[in-house]
Amino acid sequence: MMKKERVYDNESGISVIIGTLLLILVVLVGVLAIATIVATTGNGVAKQMNTQQEGAVGAIPLSIYGSDDMNALTTDIAQAYMSVNPSVHVTSGSIAPDGIYSSLISGTSDIGAVSGKISYPDLSNNPNIQTTQVGEGLVVIIVNKTNPITTHASYPALCWTFSNPSNPNAISGAIPITRSDDAGIVDEFYNIFLGEPTLLNVGVPVNGDVAVIQGVSTTPNAIGFANYGDVENAILSSNENVEIIGFDDQIQRYFQNNMTYQNLTVAAKDNYLSTAVHANGQPVWTGNQTMVPQYNMSLFYPLYYVTKQAPNSAESGFIQYAKSPGSLPQFQQAGDFSIAGF
Repeated sequence: MMKKERVYDNESGISVIIGTLLLILVVLVGVLAIATIVATTGNGVAKQMNTQQEGAVGAIPLSIYGSDDMNALTTDIAQAYMSVNPSVHVTSGSIAPDGIYSSLISGTSDIGAVSGKISYPDLSNNPNIQTTQVGEGLVVIIVNKTNPITTHASYPALCWTFSNPSNPNAISGAIPITRSDDAGIVDEFYNIFLGEPTLLNVGVPVNGDVAVIQGVSTTPNAIGFANYGDVENAILSSNENVEIIGFDDQIQRYFQNNMTYQNLTVAAKDNYLSTAVHANGQPVWTGNQTMVPQYNMSLFYPLYYVTKQAPNSAESGFIQYAKSPGSLPQFQQAGDFSIAGF
């Protein structure tokens, strides 16, 4: 009787079984390898995405608050700066000038934006304050375009019109639209241009450049003062019914048809070199002072960024960018003048 042959005694049967097991093993190893690759790649992508998200969320915060006259400029510079420095997130806004230093001291803001001259009492009360001038602003005289009281005036007549319009030496029939709020441009106009020690609520007092421009635009024979950039933007974007007038002062003649941005930049440079001083009172211009035109262009005013103490890397980075040629388009857009363009 023939014995049944057991499978495990048959070499060919064993070979088939071993081959099948090896094939299953190869498949399992391949599947595990693919799963490992996918998992590793997925983790890498997830990690990269988390890093990018953390970079956006964890950006270094930098707050800049100060003069209303510098808010548009600061906002534009901040946007440009963040586009090339995404690791820093800048917020900005306006606060009253007398609150700038207390905001820095309390840590509410990192950088203060100051328009107009910085007084020595401000510096002596805050001895660690660091100041950096980044540019110059300009006040212009405007009248109602449809019914202009004048297109050219003398310096003395303007002074009387804005300080005491009922004086016989004032521009006859002029209705001054003036600012009664506290701002660097207001101090510059009243204290430096008019020579008045305090702000005067004469004519029709309003708050802010926008209100002055709108008041002059809608009032026949009105005359007012406002930031050059605000006026230009109001004329171009809002069709405000105002125009800039020329005037004569003791030294420099201002003419309406010569007040292009390029010409004003030259005048701003002359004023900067002639009058700018460091916080300690020393002149910015270190060359021969006779080389600088001694213009009495008192409607130009300095623009500063200030910090509580020596600026840290984030603060310094923004301030240095504001002083660099990279910020020139933002200054021109705001109607201000960068020292980088001097």
